[in-house]
Amino acid sequence: MLGLNKITGLIMSEVDTKTVLNVIEILKELKTLVSDSNPYFPVYSAIGGAFVGAVSTFIPSIIIDYFKAKRERKSLTFALYAEVSATIKLIGFRQYIEDVQDIIEKLKKGSIPSATYQIIIPNDYCLVYKSNITRIGALAPELQITIVQFYQLLEGVIQDVKPGGLLNSSPQGLESFTSVLMVSKQMIQLGNELMKRIQKLYRVEA
Repeated sequence: MLGLNKITGLIMSEVDTKTVLNVIEILKELKTLVSDSNPYFPVYSAIGGAFVGAVSTFIPSIIIDYFKAKRERKSLTFALYAEVSATIKLIGFRQYIEDVQDIIEKLKKGSIPSATYQIIIPNDYCLVYKSNITRIGALAPELQITIVQFYQLLEGVIQDVKPGGLLNSSPQGLESFTSVLMVSKQMIQLGNELMKRIQKLYRVEA
């Protein structure tokens, strides 16, 4: 009898349902060709019948579950792609990086001894990631690490710039602003790399 590992291998190779059903039909035809005079015919018949029955009910269910999971994985990947893209675009539109860079330049020149910086952050940011954090492990392996790294760096920046954060709870100097700028740039770089990987993996146009 065909082992479970081989069945799983066939599924992961994306064998279509039509192929499986064709195999079942061939087995049925072979069964009718076995000679009735063969003393082992009853045994062959029992084994063949049990196999055909099991495969005809087990394989389609497994295939349906596999392709359902595949669709859900793709859907979540696209949702995260959209969220990362929107986050990076919003940072660009509102020129947060440029604001911090301007403050750093003033601190370097000595125009100001210290500064504060604040961004109002809504409580419902990163909803896609937060709502599906337990499902990240089901995504393509080449995406998982970058996704987590991006959102962790984003969370770090948010904690620094939101009301009560590092950059506004008290006036800060050059070191604090430089650190936030470096983390922000690294986060944006990771986001762009992530989107390129998704585009390549799913052939998405930028």
